[in-house]
This record gives sequence, structure tokens and C-alpha cells, in this order.
Amino acid sequence: MVNRKQETRNLLESEAKYFNLTDSPATLFYCLVFKPELKFEYVSPSATAITGYTPQDHCDNPQLGFKMVHPDDRVLLENAIKNGNHEPLELRWLRKDGRIVWTEQRHIILQDENGEPYAMEGIARDITERKIAELQMSKEIERKSLLLNLFAQAPVLTDNELYSQALDIAAKITDSQIGFFHQVSENQLEIILSVWNEEAKKNCTTVSDTHYPIEKAGTWADCI
Repeated sequence: MVNRKQETRNLLESEAKYFNLTDSPATLFYCLVFKPELKFEYVSPSATAITGYTPQDHCDNPQLGFKMVHPDDRVLLENAIKNGNHEPLELRWLRKDGRIVWTEQRHIILQDENGEPYAMEGIARDITERKIAELQMSKEIERKSLLLNLFAQAPVLTDNELYSQALDIAAKITDSQIGFFHQVSENQLEIILSVWNEEAKKNCTTVSDTHYPIEKAGTWADCI
């Protein structure tokens, strides 16, 4: 008679073939048993490439599968398990080296003869490249929207208002905190402090109100 562990492996392999994922290094298969004690009954070798943790690491620490989930995504997994949701679930995992890997997961909850859950079987695919592409596309759409909005407002803005809004947009789309627009005086001896973005105003100060000697500016002058 085939033992339970082999039955689990056979089921996972059949699911892999269904999704055309056999032998894929970007796909992880697992079976986590809840009782009589929490333990991983099976973790595919691809776990090492995807998470940085070996299958043995998972077996030695049954909580590892939950601990790897990004703190902001743990509630998604908890709700999926609680509600018996079998729909694809996108979760971020924290690899052993600290990097984030995006995964798409499908899982099923196995129940005993009394209807009580005793195990969870699942497939997790590494979709990091796809998510990065989606986020980059979203960022590009946001950038174009912000610039078009600024272009529409430009005719009624003063120069300083235009510079200020442009700096806020530049800081936002580059994930920066500080933005500034300064000019060099005609005599090339002073920096004219023109506009800072709103975040810079909150966190930065200057000893001069409007003009700053270039000879005292150091690397700031090099930036300009």
C-alpha cells in the first residue's frame, strides 16, 4: 500500500503536470500537516532556488513557511486559510538573503472524516519578473498622468509654483525624498536658492535665505 507521503507527492506531481509546471525551478510544491503536530510532509527541491531555504530547513522549522511571508501580506494568507479560499493568491516572500520574491500560490485544505482540516497542499510560482514589469508599467502610467496634469496647470502657475510642483513630481516618480531647483548667479560666485520640494522643506535647513557662496557649497555645487 502506498504510504501517505508518497500519495501526497503523487498528487502534487499530477497538479504540476496539469499546470504545465513539471520540473520548473520557479515552482515550489509543498504539503504542510497541521496535526497531530505541525510539520512539512513534503517540500520540493526548488525551494532552495526560490527562497534560499532548503527543503530540510522547512522540515526543521514548520513555521518557516509563515515567517517567510512579508508582514504586510500575512493577513491575506491567514484569511485565505480561514475562509477556505482556493483562488490564486499573490504573496511576497522574504528570501533567506533578505530579498523579496513575488509568488502566486494555489492551495487546498485537506479535511479528515470529521470535516476538520489536517493539512494544506500547495503550489507556489515565482512571478517576480512579471510583478516587476507590472509595477514598472504602473509607475510609467503614473508618471505620464502627473506630467500631463502639470502641463495642463502650467499656464496659470507662477514660475516658483511650477518649479515646486515639478520637483514634487520628480521626487515622487523617482522614489526620492529631496528635490531642489537652484540657479547660479551671473557672476558665478553664488548659488541662488530658488525652490525646494515640500518634503525637503520639512527636513532641511540652510544658513542663507536666498544666496549661498559657491565656495562654501562643496559637493552641493558639484551637483548643480
